Amino acid sequence: MQRLIETPRITHVALSELIIPAPPGQEAQAMGLAESLVQSVRSEADFAAAARQHSATPSAEESGRLPWMPLENLPPSLRPIILSMKPGQISQPLTVEGAVVLFFLRDSRGALRPGAREQVLDYVRFRLASLAEANRIAALSDSCADLFVHARGLPPEQIQRQTLPQGQIPAAEALRLAVLDDNETSVVSQGGAAELLMLCKRQSALLATGAAAEAPVAVTAEGETAAAPDPDALPDREEMRSQIFSRKVGQAADNYLAELRANAIIRRP
Repeated sequence: MQRLIETPRITHVALSELIIPAPPGQEAQAMGLAESLVQSVRSEADFAAAARQHSATPSAEESGRLPWMPLENLPPSLRPIILSMKPGQISQPLTVEGAVVLFFLRDSRGALRPGAREQVLDYVRFRLASLAEANRIAALSDSCADLFVHARGLPPEQIQRQTLPQGQIPAAEALRLAVLDDNETSVVSQGGAAELLMLCKRQSALLATGAAAEAPVAVTAEGETAAAPDPDALPDREEMRSQIFSRKVGQAADNYLAELRANAIIRRP
């Protein structure tokens, strides 16, 4: 989920196209040429040369290069194909009426989901009688839970654990927490006393709120309601968990098959 939040959503793409004519009776030849190009193209220069030689559209004069365009300008059926590609990659042949089409993704631009940069911090503030005592406890504590072990018998107001958005944390504390990783401490002298801060966890605000947004309701021409997908919504946690489980099962099956092949005695006539 964290990796998904931190990965920009593609908004614009720079594509090159190569359109091979496939008139009636010549579909197989066009597909064969496209498949051979998929195997041989290794760079943008290779694709550009192939476009100049084989493409039947005006963009061939520009080596197949198309200008930057918003992803939403592409046909809905083409968007998943482009999103599955990485810059420098050629698509598999796509059959359209009278032609076979290849795309080369030169580059892409993206933007993070709204709120993806906002953080929520879980931290502990522990006030102690001396700097030496604060440093001793900091050295002995590997987690926020350890601090509460050392605080047994002390007044509750002396140790506090809070989970707050960055914007709601006092500036002085926010600056000290900014340089800490999870379970790291900062100790500051306050006259004869001392204050210990420990960062328990730093996470995205979207992840902290469990923001799997509900799809808004739209009204169709027939007056019925239908759920319109929200492009900023995160997947449901159960859906994500199921995907991870399926991937792990697939990896285990592949490893088991590889082990069986390695141990097998294969006889061929």
